[in-house]
Amino acid sequence: MSMSENTNHRHRDTDEPDTVSARTQLLRGAADEQLSDAQQAELARHLERRPEDHAVIAFERRLRETVASASRGSAPAALRDRITTIGSASSSEEVSLPFPNVQTRPRWRFSYPVRWFAVAASLAILASGAFVILRQSGVGQPDDVQVAQQSRTSLVTFISAQHEECEVHADMIGMRFKTTKLGDVPTEFSRVLGSTPDIGHVEESGFKLLGAGPCAVPGRGKSVRMVLESTSDAPPSGGRGSIVSIHIQQDTGELNLESGKTYRLVDKIAPTGSAPAEIFVWQRDGFVYFLTSKSEPAMQMARAAFGAKEPSGTI
Repeated sequence: MSMSENTNHRHRDTDEPDTVSARTQLLRGAADEQLSDAQQAELARHLERRPEDHAVIAFERRLRETVASASRGSAPAALRDRITTIGSASSSEEVSLPFPNVQTRPRWRFSYPVRWFAVAASLAILASGAFVILRQSGVGQPDDVQVAQQSRTSLVTFISAQHEECEVHADMIGMRFKTTKLGDVPTEFSRVLGSTPDIGHVEESGFKLLGAGPCAVPGRGKSVRMVLESTSDAPPSGGRGSIVSIHIQQDTGELNLESGKTYRLVDKIAPTGSAPAEIFVWQRDGFVYFLTSKSEPAMQMARAAFGAKEPSGTI
């Protein structure tokens, strides 16, 4: 094989990585809020196909916030001292790291100070989960469940992002979900999960189904989702009632929830900002249920519709 043929062969072999990289660039650009109008439209189409990437964008934003926080010196003093020691021991040799931009993909060369800061940020991020768990051990309430911060953040980010999307685009819910009739939900959920979970007393409790189908809750278990509308607080003029989301996942023991108890799922190191929708979680008969809504009355009505108790702890 000639050199030109070999080069062309290698080029054809890299087509798939280029596609993956384009997705990464798009999601990073969204996290940086640097997308053009055309790229915003491309992102919207992409998220229609892969709604789970909302969580990727949220994680990228959290990553940037963590790095910014570390640069302001908010990491624990002991961690900063350790990073300083590592930085002092490192050689000053430059390192090339690929970090593609949305529009181009140059290979930037990072000088010694930037390399030191990258090490510092990485250690701060890796240590944050362990630091939070150590800080929480021994001080939690009796009903609290200790969950690794990374898992907690992934769950809160994913569920909140999906619910927020339904709040903003409520008129599109029926078009996006395959199942829109309540009577079809048990069959669809059983197909995905292998058995039928409890779908509550939805209609009797003042709700109507807007859509249901598979989803991708973080974790090992398969999962499904229902989006409900409260009919009790719908405006007389015909507007929407409060939106309620219920995610149901096979229980693989990752959360170690006690059956019969309901918990609040809270990301304890989330950045301050607009109040997120509250999330209730409980385990029953081999499934974990995640309930969320921005309406407290609708949330309590839905909790009662699914036979869940008042929350008595947090995870």
